Amino acid sequence: MVRVSLSLLLGAVLAVVGAQAPGSAAVPAAVPAVKGAACTTPRLRREWRSLSIPQRQKYLSAMQCMLSAPSKARVHFPPLTNRYEDFVALHINATGGGMNLTNFRGVESLMTSFASAMKMGSNGIHGTGTFLPWHRYAVWTWETALREECGWTEGQPYWDWNIDTKDHNATLKASPVFDPVIGFGGDGVRVARNVSVPAAPPPPKNPMLDWLTANIPGFEMPMFDPAMMGGCVQDGPFKNITLHVGPMGRMISGEKGRCLTRGFNQFIMDSAASKENIRKVLASKDFGEFRVAIEQPRVRFGATNGSFGIVSDGGDLHTIGHGGIGGEMMDVFTSPNDPIFWLHHGNLDRIWSIWQDAAPEKRRYDASNPASFWNTGKISLTTPIWMGFAAPDRPVRAVMDPLNRNGEGFLCYKYETGGEVYYA
Repeated sequence: MVRVSLSLLLGAVLAVVGAQAPGSAAVPAAVPAVKGAACTTPRLRREWRSLSIPQRQKYLSAMQCMLSAPSKARVHFPPLTNRYEDFVALHINATGGGMNLTNFRGVESLMTSFASAMKMGSNGIHGTGTFLPWHRYAVWTWETALREECGWTEGQPYWDWNIDTKDHNATLKASPVFDPVIGFGGDGVRVARNVSVPAAPPPPKNPMLDWLTANIPGFEMPMFDPAMMGGCVQDGPFKNITLHVGPMGRMISGEKGRCLTRGFNQFIMDSAASKENIRKVLASKDFGEFRVAIEQPRVRFGATNGSFGIVSDGGDLHTIGHGGIGGEMMDVFTSPNDPIFWLHHGNLDRIWSIWQDAAPEKRRYDASNPASFWNTGKISLTTPIWMGFAAPDRPVRAVMDPLNRNGEGFLCYKYETGGEVYYA
């Protein structure tokens, strides 16, 4: 049986970068230090279920506001159609190292093409030490845009995945987070492949899966379980949105667009989001060990009863939201197309904050030994975080403390609950 990292699998499947509109400039070699105001009134970030019904409705309305507001980044990426897509484009460009990807060309194999994208500098945001700092800054930037442009007045909500696992006798499909009225809508319709189907009705289409099959040699290999790609979301506030960005970071004007897809995987949820697994991550001794525990999964693939797919548990916390939700969230470039992305990464940041607060003198500014499974080199507190057209570039040091206690940053937020919920 072959042992494969799910992040590597996602890279292999999803890292073919298509024709790209002109992007913004590369990450700067250095950025100035920050002297921010003291954090006296931190934004409070709450778990989705802790928000009142009116607050949940208000957040979903703010999301719709972003989906209908005009893009501010079309000067860099002309195909963008709304303000929400600005943040998808931001993630695409940063995934490639914060560089102009216009001339990016894949190499001989899918595996090495993803690694190559990560090695375009030490500034890629997956498989590098900047993974956590970049996403912390990105969630803050998104949260700020919601507050300043779309009437949101609270902190960015987060999704505590563990509540939707067998630890609580719960499931994704029954979760209030995916409620069709006051949540993010539910699963996508599964797509049947390589099986006999009745003449009518035909199996539902999955545009993302169709593109993968047509453009990635070998995608029909049984290792790539099509069930995880799911199908079009059938209910909720985002069932009718049209995605114009992607798959694989493609941004091409005039394309028809496609639906938002999901493919729930409760197996990944129950294993990777278990209290036991979260406690293991929180036991990491330093930043390097912690970051790898967050991002590098341990998943095996093989046959079970003649069906290929994940057959053993394990998995990192990053996998929970991407592999657990499936569909668009499986796309390493355009996963922010699914609005649940922001709640997922809010909770990843919360876990990092919990780990930091457990030993603040040692961990609050620990960016040491950031081992990289892509071998892209180390970061330091002065490593620049590229936010391109969305916000000023900042050094890693500026985002290490959510409460900016030493005045060397600019963040100002806290989370409703800490690590105590995983030890009860």
